[in-house]
Amino acid sequence: MKAVRAAVRHSGHVDYPRRLQGRRAWGRKRTALSIAALTLGVLLGAGTGNPAAAQTVRLFDGQGGLGTSAVQAFAQDRDGFLYIGGHAGLYVSSGGEFTRVDVGDHGNLTDVGALAASETSDQLMVVAHDGVWLRADGAFRHVSLPVSGHRMRVAALAHDFIVMDERGALWRVRSRKNEDPLVERFALTAPGNSTLVDDVALDASSLGSLAVQADTLWMGCGGGALCRVRNGALVVFGKQQGVPAETWSALTAASDGGVIARGAAHLLRIGAKDDVHAEPLPSRSSNVGNSRPSFVVEMQDGSMVTSIGEALMARSPDGAWREMDSLPGYGRRDVTAAFVDRENGLWLAGAERGVMRVAGFPFWKSVSLQDEHAPSHVSIVHREGGNAVWLAASNGLFRYAISEGGDLTTPLAHFDIDVKSMVRSTDGALWIIEKSGTLLRLDVLTGRVQRLASLSSLTGALDVDSAGRLWIGTMTGLVRLDDPVHPPARLPRPLSLRDRRVNALSLDQFGRLLVLTDTVLFRQKAAEDVFDPQIDVEEQGIGAGRLMAVSTNNDVWIAGERGGVRKVTLPEEGEATVTGADGVHGQGLVQALFRDSRGWIWMGGLQGLDILSPSGWTHMDTSSGLTSNAILPGAISEDDDGTMWFGTEGGLSRLTDPAHLPALPQLHTRITSARLGSVDLLSRPMDEAEGHQELRLEYVAPTFVGHGSLRYHYHLMPLDEDEHETSAMFVTWPDMKGKQISFDVQAVDVLYGRSATAASFHAAQTKGASFTTRMIVWGFCGILVLVVGGVITFRAVAAARRRHIEQAVRGRTRFMEEMQAQLRQQSRVDVLTGLLNRRAVCDELESLMNSIGPDDLMAVALIDIDHFKAINDTLGHQGGDFVLEQYGHRLRQGSGVGAVPGRYGGEELIVVFTSFPSVQALTTQVGRLHELLREPLVYEGHEIIVTCSIGLAVRIPGDTPGRIVGRADRALYRGKRNGRNCVVMAD
Repeated sequence: MKAVRAAVRHSGHVDYPRRLQGRRAWGRKRTALSIAALTLGVLLGAGTGNPAAAQTVRLFDGQGGLGTSAVQAFAQDRDGFLYIGGHAGLYVSSGGEFTRVDVGDHGNLTDVGALAASETSDQLMVVAHDGVWLRADGAFRHVSLPVSGHRMRVAALAHDFIVMDERGALWRVRSRKNEDPLVERFALTAPGNSTLVDDVALDASSLGSLAVQADTLWMGCGGGALCRVRNGALVVFGKQQGVPAETWSALTAASDGGVIARGAAHLLRIGAKDDVHAEPLPSRSSNVGNSRPSFVVEMQDGSMVTSIGEALMARSPDGAWREMDSLPGYGRRDVTAAFVDRENGLWLAGAERGVMRVAGFPFWKSVSLQDEHAPSHVSIVHREGGNAVWLAASNGLFRYAISEGGDLTTPLAHFDIDVKSMVRSTDGALWIIEKSGTLLRLDVLTGRVQRLASLSSLTGALDVDSAGRLWIGTMTGLVRLDDPVHPPARLPRPLSLRDRRVNALSLDQFGRLLVLTDTVLFRQKAAEDVFDPQIDVEEQGIGAGRLMAVSTNNDVWIAGERGGVRKVTLPEEGEATVTGADGVHGQGLVQALFRDSRGWIWMGGLQGLDILSPSGWTHMDTSSGLTSNAILPGAISEDDDGTMWFGTEGGLSRLTDPAHLPALPQLHTRITSARLGSVDLLSRPMDEAEGHQELRLEYVAPTFVGHGSLRYHYHLMPLDEDEHETSAMFVTWPDMKGKQISFDVQAVDVLYGRSATAASFHAAQTKGASFTTRMIVWGFCGILVLVVGGVITFRAVAAARRRHIEQAVRGRTRFMEEMQAQLRQQSRVDVLTGLLNRRAVCDELESLMNSIGPDDLMAVALIDIDHFKAINDTLGHQGGDFVLEQYGHRLRQGSGVGAVPGRYGGEELIVVFTSFPSVQALTTQVGRLHELLREPLVYEGHEIIVTCSIGLAVRIPGDTPGRIVGRADRALYRGKRNGRNCVVMAD
């Protein structure tokens, strides 16, 4: 076989198992993803200065019906695929858009009320309007239960599923290969009693209250009790055990092996050792009405979220309740279901609102300071004892009162000081270097500010050694102030490293001072004013040395002005060694480098944070709760209680519990599709593929954190000698023919340092020699023996050859038909934007106008990218192509259900709208689309803002395709003439 080169093509996400693909063409055309990747302050209390959860919210709406009907159930399978069920059906996602799932020949599910996914296999159970379904080995089978009803509840227990019917009876369902699932009554035995407990007081009003923890099943029981089933044995927790007599309609498995239950008036927790703790819910006096709860979930740190009346409430691990404000697009009554995924993301769903994922809850907090002269662009946070905190901001130095919980409350003082760096000396005074290069001493008790003159401008390098002496970096050397309590009026001359710019100072684990200059790293010798050169910074390829931090094992981390970091190991004897920073995501410009009291290294830049802890490097950004990915220069601080503070372009963030950051779960690589030509190798043998065909393999590693940072390492035997890497979720080999292939693929998350479990696929021909070959052999044998049957054999061989030719012609015809279909599809799609081209979108417009009724609403929007020529002139044609490509991507995601987006020509785009209830709803939808299109783009590391003008025309009687487009074009022209960057409605 000749060598075949693997052609790797890049595309969008493969966000679902291929075997669950369903009506893919319909889903791709009709679904749209509206993503608001924004930083949210969801206030957990009232009053100025209270902290807010710094959460990243991602909205999933307009998902082919997902955003217009109630979501009732969530589930996540072993591999990480997330399933959502509601009135519109069942949807699945691997980290991107949601795709509708069907059940094979039975079509789409409707009105999905309950879901359960196995943790040990790919099995999924679905309760829908048209019955109960079990997916196993990629196929759905109907579960024949003796009872029926939509309000059944399900749970995955070990290798089986438990179903609770509307009467409260329990059934065990077990999958069987190539057979219908096995259904039997779930036997319960009371302690000391071997007989079956038939219908043990299970109350139908407790439906919804099933929870599973490992091999333990919890459920609500009659009489306000809770029941636990383990290995078939039933234990009832009732009044005698301290359980209030309520209907426990919301349960969740607790992290300690017990269960958490919500009633109308109490929150109940039963521990792994059968200890019972019940607490009343917040009182009615807090203006939060108590009513039947719909859910309760527990986050990884032990905090809980539940609904109480019209409010969404959060309970911290210390027992404090706080009400969460309305979420974007959600009213106070809208949240009806919640779920916590394996990456500690909180999913919320509401009727007519779609679903959203909230990340960063509850570890990250942001500070909301709303007084008239609030700090902006905070770069340094310094805690003063336990009751005050200093904030160095771009508009001065602020002092705030701080509560016992660490909340900033009342502004106490403000100083008009432009702080560059700040430390506290042993007497409690603050020593400040201004950005102008002046040294100040601020007496905290009196507020007196003393300025110290200097012969040389200061760089901002500042530190205090164990003897209480102040070390100061200048443009011309290093200065030491021996008595900071009684400072002189003028700083002394530099005592060492004269004529060198001192950029950073740090003490190592032995109390020796390390000094970083533009070109050399120095270490203090026994003689305190003598410094030995350790490495030449200029040779490290990071530019002039700017930032430095020392780890607990005495490794020195250095960042340069050109970007990148280096680790320097300084032995007591011998030469220093320099290595790169493997595992660090932010290899670009580092703006802040800090070592905390734990010895962890914190590195901040324009792409979030990288943290070096004993477990290795960890990356955190807005997807995990940081307020903004852009860390301000030097803006990483730690206060007295270990809370980490981060000044960002989007505000001030706090990490309240760095020692208990949520660990990311293991990724699983999964092969979702393997096709040789038109043959699906996951379900059919290779023998059915004729001749040379294209081999296409698709795979995915589901994750809702860092999905864009996945890289896939793959190897196809016997073609590939070496392993390949790609960011695409599929690979193709255009010319493939063979008896056997073996494909291995593994996902690696370069952002968070995770490696997924590998996935393998093997396929081989199972049949022996072909019928034609056997005929040839028989003919050859017939010739050798010269028997009379030779004539018959000759005729048989000829007939076989004719059949082979006919089969080849049919195969070639099928191939040509597929090629023609692909060419027809390609002729309709604009290659750059991925949208329909002008001819195709005009055809769609004409077809839609001919098919809808006279009273049906239709509209056309023409979109013109503002100042596109200037974009080409500034960024080049590649930059212009990038802008068009991103606009096409956003149009496909944000146009909405039933919309047909296309490229009309040049920088002009078009969208045909058909599914909108009113003109007002349309204008709102187009306004949201306009905002989405105007969101900043990142091109070659730089953020650019590209605006657009939109002309919108709603169909009126007598409109033809040409007339409605013409009216939209004239409205667009008015918008461009009036200043651009607007939406104009046609007359």
